[in-house]
Amino acid sequence: MPRFYNRKIEIRFEDSAINQIDEVAEKLNLSRAEFIRKATVNALNVLSQSQAPTVATKPALTASAYHALVQHVYRLLGGAINRSMTEVCVAATLRELYNS
Repeated sequence: MPRFYNRKIEIRFEDSAINQIDEVAEKLNLSRAEFIRKATVNALNVLSQSQAPTVATKPALTASAYHALVQHVYRLLGGAINRSMTEVCVAATLRELYNS
């Protein structure tokens, strides 16, 4: 399967989330896009540090473990995006890990 680099994706945020992202990005002296890229890479690094569960090796992710992961990523991002957007990002990442 070919690898694609610099693929363009579109993400929609609520205005309040964009304001939060802009504030944090400005404090870190980053553009909004660069901040979002770095936050995504950081979240993926956290998730990749633990082996993706398989039927043979690990039980399914529990609700409490999922919420703990969302909270961890939320704190890692310093509250730059609201909790509901963090949960969407974590859910999308887990879906990709489990279904690929």
